[in-house]
Amino acid sequence: MGVQADMPTRERRASPQEEATSVKRFKPTPVVGPGDENSLKIRFSRYNAAPGRSQTKNSTLPQEGSNVTPSPPQTPQPRSPRPTRVTRGRAAGSQDSYDESSPVKQDQIKSIESSSVKSCEVRMSPLDSLKHESEFETDIKPHPSPRIKFEMSASEIVNECERVGPGLGPISTSILEEGEPTPMPKRRHELPKLSSDQLLPPTPCVHVKSKQDAFSPQLLDWCLQRPITVIRGLAQACEMDLSLYTTKTLVETHPNHPVEIRTQLEQSSDENWAPSLEEQVWYCTSSRSHATVSKYAEYLATSFKEAKERLGDQFSVNPKLDLSQTPETGLPDRRTIKFGTNCDLSDEKKWRPQIQELMKLPCWLRVVSAGNMLSHIGHQILGMNTIQLYMKVPCSRTPGHQENNNFAAVNMNIGPGDSEWFGVPNQYWGALQELCEKNNVDYLHGSWWPKMSDLREAGIPCYRFMQRPGELVWVNTGCVHWVQASGWCNNVAWNTGPLTYRQYKASIERYEWNKSQRYQSIVAMVFLTWNMAQNIQVSDAELYQAMKTTMMRSLQQSVLLKQYALENNIPIRFHGHGPNEPVNYCMVCEEEVFNVFFVKENEKKHVVHCLRCARQLNKDLASWICLEEYDIEHLKNIFDSFTLGDSSVQPTLENPLKLAMVNNNIKCESQSI
Repeated sequence: MGVQADMPTRERRASPQEEATSVKRFKPTPVVGPGDENSLKIRFSRYNAAPGRSQTKNSTLPQEGSNVTPSPPQTPQPRSPRPTRVTRGRAAGSQDSYDESSPVKQDQIKSIESSSVKSCEVRMSPLDSLKHESEFETDIKPHPSPRIKFEMSASEIVNECERVGPGLGPISTSILEEGEPTPMPKRRHELPKLSSDQLLPPTPCVHVKSKQDAFSPQLLDWCLQRPITVIRGLAQACEMDLSLYTTKTLVETHPNHPVEIRTQLEQSSDENWAPSLEEQVWYCTSSRSHATVSKYAEYLATSFKEAKERLGDQFSVNPKLDLSQTPETGLPDRRTIKFGTNCDLSDEKKWRPQIQELMKLPCWLRVVSAGNMLSHIGHQILGMNTIQLYMKVPCSRTPGHQENNNFAAVNMNIGPGDSEWFGVPNQYWGALQELCEKNNVDYLHGSWWPKMSDLREAGIPCYRFMQRPGELVWVNTGCVHWVQASGWCNNVAWNTGPLTYRQYKASIERYEWNKSQRYQSIVAMVFLTWNMAQNIQVSDAELYQAMKTTMMRSLQQSVLLKQYALENNIPIRFHGHGPNEPVNYCMVCEEEVFNVFFVKENEKKHVVHCLRCARQLNKDLASWICLEEYDIEHLKNIFDSFTLGDSSVQPTLENPLKLAMVNNNIKCESQSI
């Protein structure tokens, strides 16, 4: 979750009348009268009220023209302090906004204490002449942006940025095209209406019968054109040994390997009870703990044995759930279960057989391949470009979510039981976010389980299907999904980034939207783009242009940030970025900081800040230094060397995405800048 910086609350100025011992309040009432069209006469009447509060029903107000003597003013009761929160500016007309510069003619307000009603003239300024609050704080004229064109070389971009300079205002961190706003999700009313049959569409399913079918470009094309796909027979066609991923094998090889445990409520996939069991909600309750593979295996064995004894002849690896109620209360009777999740299989020394077995899959489904964007990030992102394993008892569930930065995902069921899947196409994620808001759960940070009836009522389509042992589920770019185990089963999963324009664009858009939500992007898209530009040459013109735009904006930001440091006498030191070193993020806003960032000079351990957050802590950045990770000539060389590849390249089994060139060093991991 994003870290929010504490900002001081704005104090309300007290008027001279409020500071007096006996406080008089005046209620303005419009009065029609002749005069200048830009002026308004108002009538003041006195009444008793605490500042900022409306009258209660029992308050006695003196009516205009009446002789009722107002009651003595009451001392305002102290208000509980509001929690400090970050705001991006007040909307016009909000309660906290007021104009301190209204030109009231004080000489027209005389002897207010001696009269219950007086008039004054207020000159009304046109709204378009008023300044925004931020303009009062910094009366800075907008600084021109560098005129960057797509055809420019790196040197021309650098020269143009140095000519214009950074100015005194903020330097944009957006990597979208100049002036392009942050993409916003479409609400349900902006999408076409669907029939009842379209709300529960048939799940795309492919049956692979041979290795030739598995490696055919047609299978890739099919999967890229659909939100979610079940591929049956793939493990058998690729002659994979799925026993490497069973609980028995894990216990025999590494019994003390850690596994995360989620304690959840046992319930059917059509229900989601609140902890009180009195109502069904969207919020998905679970608590986290940790154990070892061997300890969780003992729990699995006990669960399996108890179910056999309880169900007798009706036992199966996908048992029927007992949905009983408590006789005394009539409430559902549900037990708690434990779900073994996020078991990390990234260590090549410990899990080499498991990692190597997945290399039998088609290259676009592998954890590591040249055509997988995530193989070019240069370091491990656990669960994304590494394998994670899940050990499940019946009813273990993974709540609703989209993959990090909208990357695609691969999930294989090891068995012996089934898993039930739900999937909503990417274009409806904004509508799903609306439902989350209505049900008081946070789409990005929260844990939620949608009710199918709510989805149907809102007109949101949802795929629903079973994943059986040996079947692979391909989750395409941006597909929202949630999963529940129908039986005892293990699953292995990872992410992949097919080198397509659609995948890259979706990841960049989510990267920018995450910034607006103060949500960290696990995949640093700027760093990734520079690495891809160094490692591969793409033949898709749209993908090439999108990557080039990101690099242009990034280069522009690096030059302007460095120029800002030079103009403000902030020391600049070369820091460097080692191979396999993680990406830097601002420790306040959690945005990626590429190449240039700021730290306090005297800190023993440097805490990374972007320029915006550093200036919020210290406006003149005294005792701060600027660190630079890459030599500008190195970046210029990568930028100029990245050119569009030959579009006539034909797809092959090992190069289905038609990469025009792959550096020789890309085998198991990419070269990092």
